[in-house]
Amino acid sequence: MQSKFLQETRPRSKRGKDAVASAKECFYESFYKWVILSMVNDVFSVVTSDSLIMNFGKRLFDNKDIQEHTPNHINGRMRELGRLMLETRKLPSPIFSLEDCLNPLNFYTIVSCVKSLAGFNEDTYFYTTPSLALKVGYSLQRCAKILESNDITEKNQSKKENGENFLKLYSSNWNYLISSRARQTQEEKKCNAPKMLPLSQDVYMLTRLLKSKMRTMMQHLVDDISIYFELLKVTLCLVTLFNRKRGGDVQRITAATYKHALKMQNSFLFDNEVRSSLSTLERALSPSMTRIEIKGKQERKVSIILTKDMLSSINLLLEKKEEASVVGKYVFSRKSPSTRTYRARDVLREMCLKVNLKYADLITYTNLRKHIATMAQVHELSENEKDQLAKFLGHDIRIHREVYRQPLDLVQKTKITKMLLRVNEGLDIEKMTFNEEG
Repeated sequence: MQSKFLQETRPRSKRGKDAVASAKECFYESFYKWVILSMVNDVFSVVTSDSLIMNFGKRLFDNKDIQEHTPNHINGRMRELGRLMLETRKLPSPIFSLEDCLNPLNFYTIVSCVKSLAGFNEDTYFYTTPSLALKVGYSLQRCAKILESNDITEKNQSKKENGENFLKLYSSNWNYLISSRARQTQEEKKCNAPKMLPLSQDVYMLTRLLKSKMRTMMQHLVDDISIYFELLKVTLCLVTLFNRKRGGDVQRITAATYKHALKMQNSFLFDNEVRSSLSTLERALSPSMTRIEIKGKQERKVSIILTKDMLSSINLLLEKKEEASVVGKYVFSRKSPSTRTYRARDVLREMCLKVNLKYADLITYTNLRKHIATMAQVHELSENEKDQLAKFLGHDIRIHREVYRQPLDLVQKTKITKMLLRVNEGLDIEKMTFNEEG
């Protein structure tokens, strides 16, 4: 199967001196190696035998900054289309290729297959997996554009018209047939769902433990290299926890990126006018903190702030890297022969089990990010400060408000109730007294 795929996708020119052909050949082989061979067997034959799904995957591969975790995302998107094709093969008149699915005559048939795939209930009008319906829709739209563009280069007018007409049908019908109800299902599931965030006391206890362990192990690592990986995990966990970053962003910092960021940090000159605008506390904090930038989700630049202890720990880890038999390019690499990095999520779970926390299961990096966004309400940050916090966390202010910031029940029950009593009943709430039962 591998040789057949490579024969079909390699450029026709066989000349070894043709640099373009050589580059394309390298690209296709790497795509097959990183994406296709890691795919689960249940849809492998369906995906690899469909040229349009393969083209869709290759374009995603070509468009991405390829890192070790990227192929998982790409073959996941391809598998979704493969699962759709398995649904179309159950029809009384089976459809065996994605290109035929994009024929406008089959549009409503595909709509019913997507509903079936995502578990649409005709009685409740709810989806079992609404996100799957949405993602398959986006993928079909992109595949129709690929079909349209390919047929322009092939001068195949009928296929070009199929792509164009499918996109027109998609634009005018897909939202009310699929997307609208899928989004409503998502919102219904969120309504009155328990909004459990980490307790501040649990976060304080975990942070204190990590700081204490990091300082102790730094002192002993000089003589005992066996604690290298324990110090590495503690440092990874503390940096991510302190900055409230996505675990994947921090765990994939490379040693080269870290060293370059420090070099650029030290070459930056502070404007005295900016410094004079800082408070006394902020001016005192500035020399003790180091800020570096890394690449986050969707190619955004995100900042990481390192304390002096964190900085010393990372520098010590890099200094002892060779002695600890680490060959990976990451700051938080595993032991040789692996070149991969530790997973921040697993490390956080491991550290939580070492502390007597009240609600350890609530401490995840997503919940920690929601926690700080939510607590910003209590501290009544200005709009400018909220915007800065959102950018530091790696998302815009709209996502900060609509997704990460959770409603505080206690705040709404007290502050809003106070206003309602005053407006509706004319009560001077400030002079009233209440017992525990109200």
